[in-house]
Amino acid sequence: MSGLLTGLAFFCKLGSHTKKLVLVSLTDNAGDTGRCWPNYDLIALRCEITERSVIDHIKALEEEGWVTLLERGNGRGHGSHFQINTERLWEEGEAGKVRIATMRKIARPDLK
Repeated sequence: MSGLLTGLAFFCKLGSHTKKLVLVSLTDNAGDTGRCWPNYDLIALRCEITERSVIDHIKALEEEGWVTLLERGNGRGHGSHFQINTERLWEEGEAGKVRIATMRKIARPDLK
């Protein structure tokens, strides 16, 4: 589990709260290198969505360049193997942190 990648995922803009939650769940299952073997049932349970929705959101994340499918699982205890785009996660996550800090300064200039 990579707390670092998970923390960055929270600051990324994905345009969909469910897609973000699936990405957060993937990063929570990944090591620091970004490799993960997600269990779709567990992700569905965590995100409170159907397994079909998990698959659809992972496909969307793949199409948008957030994750890459390295090896497709056979469905018999061998999950699909994904690589999270850690470079993009760092760029987008850090940019999100800057946006939050800027908004705080504008909203509360008295806080440092």
